[in-house]
Amino acid sequence: MVTWRDRPEDLKKDVYILRELGKQYAEIASDPRHTKNMENWKKHNSLKPVKPMVYIDQIPWHELSIHDELTLRCNHPYLKGIEWQIRETLYRWKRFPCDMVVLPYIQVSKVVRQTDIGIAPITQDNGYAQTHLYVDQIRNDEELSRIRNVHVEYEEEETNRRLELLGNIFEGILPVRLTGHQLLMNIWDKISQLRGVEPCLYDFIERPDFLHRIMSRFVDIAMDLVDQYESLNLFDDRLPLCHCSYTFTDELKGEDYDPNRIKAKNMWVAGMAQLFSCCSPEMLYEFDIKHVKRVYDRFGFVYYGCCEPLHRCIGYIKNIDNVRKISVSPWADVHIAAENMGKDYIMARKPNPAFLAEDTLAEDAIRQEIRETLDACAKNNTPTEFILKDITTVRNDPCRLTRWYEIVKSEIE
Repeated sequence: MVTWRDRPEDLKKDVYILRELGKQYAEIASDPRHTKNMENWKKHNSLKPVKPMVYIDQIPWHELSIHDELTLRCNHPYLKGIEWQIRETLYRWKRFPCDMVVLPYIQVSKVVRQTDIGIAPITQDNGYAQTHLYVDQIRNDEELSRIRNVHVEYEEEETNRRLELLGNIFEGILPVRLTGHQLLMNIWDKISQLRGVEPCLYDFIERPDFLHRIMSRFVDIAMDLVDQYESLNLFDDRLPLCHCSYTFTDELKGEDYDPNRIKAKNMWVAGMAQLFSCCSPEMLYEFDIKHVKRVYDRFGFVYYGCCEPLHRCIGYIKNIDNVRKISVSPWADVHIAAENMGKDYIMARKPNPAFLAEDTLAEDAIRQEIRETLDACAKNNTPTEFILKDITTVRNDPCRLTRWYEIVKSEIE
């Protein structure tokens, strides 16, 4: 928490560090390429693409520090977070800018506190594993009935403290802007962590009605959460990214648009159901889309999917009226996906991050994957974006990310 004692004069070292970084940030933010990239994303998101768009996210930052470029030097916990945002942006722009957009201001997010639903994931591993075995905490209707709605509070006083502090620190260098939030509808991810995957898979066969009741309850919680975010004025349509993809668009304003009171219908929302990677398209529709569509219908645009292979599910996903982007993961058939999507949806293509993790960078495999996607999308007039994400390792070689971008850029050109 920022307190009244946290004034710029009491944080001389941190202030100096942030002001110097702020000058570098302001310099790159003034580059006209950002305006061009933003316009290209707007056209892309309106299904009138200029070219395939590219971005890299979910990066193994702990492997990338060169000459201490990512080493944090601020002492104050909150200011360390701001320092990281700036250093990360500078690093990206220098080494793999792709089609990124650097906004010409520092963002101060509204401080939000919210309760849980009464239970939290419990694992049976030692805490150090990268994968987990979860304890089933929703085994019957009695345990389901104990789940409660989330309660949201906007801490305006704390938000204003942060806004004032950063305004003073970056005065004369960068403007500071108050920003709100988005929501992520990864309901099945949450259920999987509260139950484990195996109990859910058995219940698809043995207790489908019970799973429907679980989904109905979780969707009710999500609907109430949207109500609270709208009531507290926490949504923000100026946030640039939604699930690692840029959201710039002019299509969601509408006649009653109020920039000071953003509604869900002015927003993007991302949703996914990764548990269904091993289920049929019909089951995805029956147990996810039919339920969560209630929430999706409240938003402007939907970005559906993550790692689950959705190439054979497009026909069911089309039941979400406002879906605009569909994830096509490394495990999906890009040709079937493009044929089913046509020109009506954006293919959010997720290249395989494993190609960056081999003993040497798998350049031929990267090039082949990109060419295959470009070919499939060209044949079907499908707008596409390449979003490299879920990168576990680059084998402590940051140059692999730069080289990946160079390969993709050359194939697009």
